[in-house]
Order: sequence, then structure tokens, then C-alpha cells
Amino acid sequence: MTVAAGKCDALILALGASPIVPGIPGVNLSHVVSAEDVLAGKAILKGTVIVIGGGLVGCETAEYILDRGGDGTTVTVLEMLDRMAATISPTYRPFFLARLKKMGIRMETNTTVLEITGDGVKVDRKGAADFIPGTAVVVAVGLKADQALAESFQGLAPEVYRIGDFVQPRMIKEAIAEGFEAGMKI
Repeated sequence: MTVAAGKCDALILALGASPIVPGIPGVNLSHVVSAEDVLAGKAILKGTVIVIGGGLVGCETAEYILDRGGDGTTVTVLEMLDRMAATISPTYRPFFLARLKKMGIRMETNTTVLEITGDGVKVDRKGAADFIPGTAVVVAVGLKADQALAESFQGLAPEVYRIGDFVQPRMIKEAIAEGFEAGMKI
């Protein structure tokens, strides 16, 4: 049965978000995967791995890769801003970053990826060009809600609520609060 055929009184849309694919040359090469594919077990990485994006997802993905990669696996996280994992709670962030450092994860801030090649990434570090070798590249630069998908549900019920990452990608606490609020309105 489809939503339209169900003739429901209210519709709560919790359809998530999709990974952002940056316009970096080489992003479509075969050794480039999304953080979501890594975390879902669709891509198992070993060797010298580069993670583009040092937010919460990028850092946690780096930890996940190193935990499962075995001997010889190394991970470098590249962040273009000046802070790694900037959105993590300030009370937890120092311990989280210290754990990553202790694991041997290399973290570089103020590093912009210019191009992904077959054997690594070309970067810019405050105006200085450099190359970081790698056998696999993970893209973890954020998520985006699908506005066209949201519009396709409009008018299918008298009340339509969007919640969670389908509104805007954030933390789970916001999704829970929005789900509760939508439930209370129905």
C-alpha cells in the first residue's frame, strides 16, 4: 500500500539525509567511498586510509576503520577548519580526541583537499601544496536533506510533519524531540 492509498490523517516524515558528495576532482574514483558505506559494512578498508572531513562522523569512521583494519592499517583525518570534531560536547571532546591520537590516528586541521588521485590526495595547507599518499579515501563532509523528496509528500495527508535529519542533519537528540513533538500534535 502507498501513502496516498492509505488516506492517513497525519504523516510523519523521518526519511533521513544523504551524504554530501563534494566537487573534488577524483571523488568518483573506485577507491573513494562514503563514511556511510564504511559504517554500514559495505566497504571494508585496509592499508593507508585517508578520511576527508574531521567532524564527528569523520572521526568516528576513522576509529571504526582502525579497529577493523588489522595490522598495517593507518588512518589520516583531514579537516579544512581549524578544529577537529568541533561539534562534540566540550566535556567529551578532549577525551575523544586523545583516544584517537592514542590509537595512532593522524589528524590534520587547516588542510583542504584539492584533488583525489589514484594513490592519495593533493592538499593545500595554508597556501602550501602537499601530497598525502593513500590506498583508500573516505568522504565524510556532511549530510543534506532531500527537499525534492519532502515536497513529493505534501498534500498526501491533512497534517505532514518532517522530523530529524530530514529537516536538517543534526544529532539524535533533536530527532527524538521533534518526533515527540509531532506525536503530541496528532
